[in-house]
Amino acid sequence: SVPYVEFGVAAMPNLAAYGVAIPTFVLITSTCRHRDRIPAAVLALVAVLSVHLTGGFVVILFLLAWWLFDARRHPVRGRTADLLTLALVAVPTALILAPQFIGVAQQADIIAGHAFPSFKTVKQGVIDALLLHTRHLNDFPTQYALVVLSGLGLLILLYKKIWWPPVVWLMLTVATIYSGAPFRNPLGTAIEQFSQFFYNDPRRLSAVVTMLVTPMAAVAVFALVVGAVALVKRFVRLPDAVWVSAVVALLALTTVVTARHYLYRHLVLFGDKYDSVIINKKDLDAMAHLASLPGARSTLIGNSNVDGTAWMYAVANLHPLWTHYDFPQQTGPGYYRYIFWAYADADALPGVTADKRALMPEAIQALNIRYILTSAPTVRGFKVPDGLVSIDHSKWWTKIYDNGGAWIYEWVGPQRPPTTPKR
Repeated sequence: SVPYVEFGVAAMPNLAAYGVAIPTFVLITSTCRHRDRIPAAVLALVAVLSVHLTGGFVVILFLLAWWLFDARRHPVRGRTADLLTLALVAVPTALILAPQFIGVAQQADIIAGHAFPSFKTVKQGVIDALLLHTRHLNDFPTQYALVVLSGLGLLILLYKKIWWPPVVWLMLTVATIYSGAPFRNPLGTAIEQFSQFFYNDPRRLSAVVTMLVTPMAAVAVFALVVGAVALVKRFVRLPDAVWVSAVVALLALTTVVTARHYLYRHLVLFGDKYDSVIINKKDLDAMAHLASLPGARSTLIGNSNVDGTAWMYAVANLHPLWTHYDFPQQTGPGYYRYIFWAYADADALPGVTADKRALMPEAIQALNIRYILTSAPTVRGFKVPDGLVSIDHSKWWTKIYDNGGAWIYEWVGPQRPPTTPKR
């Protein structure tokens, strides 16, 4: 019933990792009392980090805050013993995933390109962050009721001296404000060192805030229901079992009503993007056919960056021009990739000059592209690269596969020896 997971981006591994981050966090915290759960905790943490590193960063962030502001003051077996237990989870995980950490560190420049500043004022950034209405969440109205409930839950946690969730919420909110409206001073630099773990992206940061405001809202709902029942109980005499049942029924009713309230938003997004909208059976059939073609596995497959065809890497072990992280090394934002996206169909466009057309054979040779895979529809709000719009009219490419939902083209244009690659 929470709308904040609905932002319209293609970062499915990111969302999947966020979805299992909280159970992993709870499992790891329980190892201080139940050491027999350490192997399972190691497996869970490795799994979260393997799905998407930011999910693991969420677990680590929550663990650090929980330790500093709660567990350290109330250890289970003693501070040293509890730290050693947590280290038995952390150290094996770090050793197992060391190659992945090193590899991602080498992609830091590419990751930095995924930041999404909104270019709003800091004042508007504060308002958007507090109202949970950052980029791609603003497709729907501000959820004032949920915002009020989460605020009330935050106050209850502070009253109960449960410090770590409010502290993490404050850190993430400040980072969200900064990521949407960066400011260049020492404070901004310090904030960016933290927010870069979430691509300095207000959408991803808002999704982490969701993990905190959801239980905060639940705490508030529970407190309101219990308080209301306690108030009525003062004037009406009934057995305790009746009042307990009333609390359970009211909580269940609240959950159902709020879930229905957000159901239509979910239906819109599932009909717009998910539920086999971007990738369906026709796409999978096209990828399987492409994988069977001569040279498909030893060349780079030309594709768009907005139609989901990058899944060919995971589905058919093919190497697309565009993936979330470039394979096998950075081909962009790069010279030849953008030539491909701009001029793949240049021979079919009368307005393109001869020198621009001459760039395309060079790019094909440099990128080692033989086939193109395109698909429909595109991700909401994005358009197909210009160089692929008129590909059906290009004499450089011949269509060799068409199932009505996905299309494969083979290069039959002029050959040209590659020049020195430009970076």
